Amino acid sequence: MRIYMAVIVSAVAVAAPAAATTPVAAQGFGQYPWCSQYGSTGSESCSYNTYTQCMDTISGIGGYCYQNPAYGSVRRR
Repeated sequence: MRIYMAVIVSAVAVAAPAAATTPVAAQGFGQYPWCSQYGSTGSESCSYNTYTQCMDTISGIGGYCYQNPAYGSVRRR
């Protein structure tokens, strides 16, 4: 029984870091027509349906909005 427990614990110890670093389906760059680059870090987000939504988001924090170059090139489901 101890051997089985040691094998299970070892398997979990090896699998846990791999599971923690496995990429998750993130927001697709081509999902929305407008993107923003903002803040002191230059963070980027392409999650706006309209230019106004984008501008409202960067208002007060600085940055700029631009049309998503990948929008429309992604197949819709």
